[in-house]
Amino acid sequence: FTLKDIALANAFRYARDVMPRSFLGPQLSPRPQDIGLDKWQGTPEENATLLKIAMQQMGAAIVGIVELNEQTRKLIYSIDNDGKRIVFDNVAQAYEDDEKRVIPFSAHSAIVYAVQMSDIGMKRAPTKIAQMTTSESYQRGLMIQNNVQEFLRGLGYQGLGEAVQNGLGIAPAFAVLGGLGELSRLNRVITPEFGPMVRLFKLITDLPLAPDKPIDAGIARFCRTC
Repeated sequence: FTLKDIALANAFRYARDVMPRSFLGPQLSPRPQDIGLDKWQGTPEENATLLKIAMQQMGAAIVGIVELNEQTRKLIYSIDNDGKRIVFDNVAQAYEDDEKRVIPFSAHSAIVYAVQMSDIGMKRAPTKIAQMTTSESYQRGLMIQNNVQEFLRGLGYQGLGEAVQNGLGIAPAFAVLGGLGELSRLNRVITPEFGPMVRLFKLITDLPLAPDKPIDAGIARFCRTC
């Protein structure tokens, strides 16, 4: 590879690796009580619209909401990618210690979002240009996570994200349940808008949100006879 190829790939790879990533988020934005206000109150439908518009401004291509219940909580890992346990408990605030990450049962929603990848870059696989495309997508996903966690904090709610890359839970399953796309024989989620050219991420929140439903865009039906 040429020097310019390597420089472009490393610009995203190393910048991504030093960006902060945490379960609880940066926790830097003032909360409503810090500035003498009550927390945001809206209907689940209003909140979902608000969140999706905000996340689109942050760079998310598609956003879906999945209700966390007895069944869908099984899609959250018991052991995270760094070895810490993830547990649900009857606590008011999420917390983390040396052994576990604790999610309140009051956090009823999983937010799943897609970052669009560059088809121009991926068409150049396997090269440093394609590698850059993947690294850039993960970098953008992490930046969005930090933004959303701070946005939710500013509204008076909790945003619990991936403490490690691809951590917390099964992103493709949440993407299907949240209506972002369908599973395929490609072994990827395929979206109607961007095909499989997306990276998927997820967060958990106690902000009341109206859930989305799975879609039938004909993708899985096409795969059965393809």
